[in-house]
Amino acid sequence: MMDIRVEVEDLSSVKKKLTVEVSADAALQEFRKIAGKFRGAVSLPGFRRGKAPLAIVKNRFKQEIEEELYGQIVPLATRDALDQQDFDAVGEPSYGELQYMEGKPLSFWLEVEVKPEFSTPNYRGLKVTAPVIEVSDEDVANELERLRDRYASLSPVEGRSAEEGDYATVDLTGRFLPVGEEDQPERGDPASIDQEDYSIVVGGENTHPSFTRALVGMRLGEQEEFEVEYDGDHSDQRLAGRKVGYRLQLKELKVKELPELDDDFVADLDLGEELSTLEDLRQRVRSRLQEAAKEQRTAQIRNELRGQLVGGVTFDVPESMVENRIDRHVSQMAYNMVGQGVNPEKVPIDWQRLRREVRPEAERDVKLALILSRIAEAEGLQAQQADVDAEIEAMAASSRQAADKVRERLEEEGGMEGLRLQIARRKAMQFVEEGAAVAE
Repeated sequence: MMDIRVEVEDLSSVKKKLTVEVSADAALQEFRKIAGKFRGAVSLPGFRRGKAPLAIVKNRFKQEIEEELYGQIVPLATRDALDQQDFDAVGEPSYGELQYMEGKPLSFWLEVEVKPEFSTPNYRGLKVTAPVIEVSDEDVANELERLRDRYASLSPVEGRSAEEGDYATVDLTGRFLPVGEEDQPERGDPASIDQEDYSIVVGGENTHPSFTRALVGMRLGEQEEFEVEYDGDHSDQRLAGRKVGYRLQLKELKVKELPELDDDFVADLDLGEELSTLEDLRQRVRSRLQEAAKEQRTAQIRNELRGQLVGGVTFDVPESMVENRIDRHVSQMAYNMVGQGVNPEKVPIDWQRLRREVRPEAERDVKLALILSRIAEAEGLQAQQADVDAEIEAMAASSRQAADKVRERLEEEGGMEGLRLQIARRKAMQFVEEGAAVAE
């Protein structure tokens, strides 16, 4: 352990400032070692390599030697300084006022966030009310209708004009129109609005009412012109707050035809199960709805218990932990977009605004994690090797990688300890759930 002196100052309940002084002897020993290394490696005019006077080397490479000195001593002194404390540091420290003069102590300060001190909230016998969710015949019938809709076919419409519910294929052109005197129509690129073979559900949930009004009553080959004024919060930033003049031509019109709900329909289904009659299908649908209802009730109970845990105690949480939680949320969102074939950089999302919006949830998540860690410690709940192995196997299956590769990556990135903590917290939550008094 390095010979150091440490003074600690509380900046907040979750942040400390440590002023560290490394003894003159320890600093000088490292300084001379580094200076000697420079002397042996450099060539100076008038001297052979390694033969220049040490005083000249120290003067010529003073900044470089000090930078290496700080790089060698500061991490070790930081480790030893934190090891002496009775708090748990989180995140990376920030540093300031690094000072050293040969023969004198080396000093600096560091600021670091720490896990908060708090009283463990009551977690035994928490009371929750969660009514049992019943599955009705109507629920089953609605699910069967959704299944019919999924297997519906589209047939061409003949001899009539477009009606709500039809599926229209159109050629569409648009141009920006001024909304006010100071509006600049050229802000958008009209060519970017032009669409050939553009599909529209007439009267559909995601269809702008102006398109529906224009299409209803149209026949194949006809054209229609109309204007659309978009809201300022429209999802497409090119159109938000803009007025666009459109011309569309109806090229194709189809209507959805639902299959008959009978044994033949069941026989044509590809659900990965042996179902032969409509009654078989009804029973399977009911069973799945009951399973979903049970999972929904379990999630409701869990969320209520989490709320009671978080609401049962007040304390500040380290900013670095909140930021890490937000980072994971945003990264997962971007990962999901990539999985759907969408480039996150091309999506009109205000990422900074998104970070602000998810912050309250991130703060609750961090608070809950700290509470669950405390419960796990109190109840002796730990991740056993079998738990770790099972978790790695699940991660490997999800990412379609070999379990050995997942384990190797976790070990290289220092993620094994985090995985064990995650498992212990999950066990703690399960402990709380099993001990809760749940009323219907």
